[in-house]
Amino acid sequence: MSRRLVPAKPRSRNDIESFALDIIKRYQSEVLIKDERFDIMRFFDVELESISQVKTDYRPLDDGIYGYTDSDEMICVISRDLAEDPWQEYFCRSTMAHETGHALLHVLDYKRKKAILRSVHKKDHQLRMYHEKDIVTYKNPEWQAWRFAGAILMPAPAFIMAVKDGYDVWRLSERFGVNPKFVYSRLKALNLKI
Repeated sequence: MSRRLVPAKPRSRNDIESFALDIIKRYQSEVLIKDERFDIMRFFDVELESISQVKTDYRPLDDGIYGYTDSDEMICVISRDLAEDPWQEYFCRSTMAHETGHALLHVLDYKRKKAILRSVHKKDHQLRMYHEKDIVTYKNPEWQAWRFAGAILMPAPAFIMAVKDGYDVWRLSERFGVNPKFVYSRLKALNLKI
């Protein structure tokens, strides 16, 4: 069964990469030249609300749910259990980056769409949802949020340099603080082989 999603504003991989790189340059540019990880936890806790108007929180969530972003409530939530589990640090970082992507890329767009619907129909309307398989990739909010997460945690300039320096998947995983599966995804996204 396919998930149902609200299509997002069209964004190319280059748009998302550029957007993430601008954030890195503004908030922690040293990750581009030093062997340092982007501090997504600090960014989530300290900067995200001022940039996006989306509040952040940690709450107990149902099993299998690690985070969510709600455009109606203007909130981005990470599972408290995940955030407090030292064995899940890398997974938490990627989840937090993914939800940050939703907060930055989608929340205000969805609010604008709802405001337009209210102004036309004079009552509150829900945004139309589609089966994920029926949404083209560049409008898929999940693809966009994961692309953003990869770009913010593994910035292309630093990631490409590490690959050129001979890092294997395990060293890349440790260097950028993400699970090896996410490293493989980033390698594929940047058309790199090791």
